[in-house]
Amino acid sequence: MEHTQPDGLERLAWARAQDAHENQRRKGGEPYVQHPRRVAEMVRPHVSIAAVAAAWLHDVLEDTELNVDDFPLRVRQLVDLLTKRKGESKAEMLHRIGESRDIEGQLIKLADRYDNLQDAKGVFGETWFKRYLIDSMKLLTATHTDCGGHPLWLSLAEIVCASQATHDMLVDVVGMSEEADWKEKDEPSK
Repeated sequence: MEHTQPDGLERLAWARAQDAHENQRRKGGEPYVQHPRRVAEMVRPHVSIAAVAAAWLHDVLEDTELNVDDFPLRVRQLVDLLTKRKGESKAEMLHRIGESRDIEGQLIKLADRYDNLQDAKGVFGETWFKRYLIDSMKLLTATHTDCGGHPLWLSLAEIVCASQATHDMLVDVVGMSEEADWKEKDEPSK
């Protein structure tokens, strides 16, 4: 399998994703395989063909009984990096991805998060949406060193920062109301 041509590798990953997610639907009703397709499209201009294949496969190990053992090593490494491990919290997984310094893996996860946040509030509910925003902020923080100026990082940061839910959470955390007086205090006299 290591000899698979790049376009063949992506076709193989697409076929595996189709098989893995065949009977799955997103909460909004669309076929689940549309999610990895969008993630692969987002990362394609920025990563290797192995990473594009991993983008197609990023949910296979976590969400299905299929595996990726027959794929090239780099694809397996990326899929492993992106898969939540048994006993691992989401926060720990996101921290691990950030600490990996694997830019391709980080970009796939950023694209994954970005796609999941598109219209997610109405589909998944406010509580899920707020938790997902918090985790997305953690991912942005964890990947800032390696990807901070990258268009995929900036796109996720924009959707997270533009959310009213993010504003509301920050107001709660800081303990300020929208009526708070933001005038600067006078400098103390010398």
